[in-house]
Amino acid sequence: TELERVDPNLTFEFGPDIGGRRDFVISAGGIRSSFPAVEALVAVTPSLPNWRVIAFRPRRDPVHVVKIAEMKVDPKEVFVQMAPNGSLIDVWIYMPGYSESQHKRFGEIGYLMLDEALGEHDVETKVGGIDFLPAGASQPEHSVRMNELASSFDALFSKRTIH
Repeated sequence: TELERVDPNLTFEFGPDIGGRRDFVISAGGIRSSFPAVEALVAVTPSLPNWRVIAFRPRRDPVHVVKIAEMKVDPKEVFVQMAPNGSLIDVWIYMPGYSESQHKRFGEIGYLMLDEALGEHDVETKVGGIDFLPAGASQPEHSVRMNELASSFDALFSKRTIH
């Protein structure tokens, strides 16, 4: 409720207790226009000995299985193709069981996986177009598994052509 008073898109995550400290992630909910609110809030956070306050959902390794309602998707079964598009990288995400009728739910799952694989900040500042497609019987040409995306994405981003 207090985060919503700062910006209605803000959300948060608590990490597990590790050695007496927990992560407190403040997220813009994937909404780029809310990034300044996250940055401003984190900038004025006092030092808290039992907490590590983090701006934006960080990259995570491994990318976790995502379950929303009755849908569960394993990142090991998700493939991603990438292509430079000016200063950004477009991605096509192939998900098992994907259907147009469930596009919104698969999109939620796909964005959560992208945030884990690349971090919320990079998804919003380095990724251009995002499209969700059904996974076929075989791995799409020139694709990587979602749980292997970060290094391939970083390598391609460093080589992109800016028009």
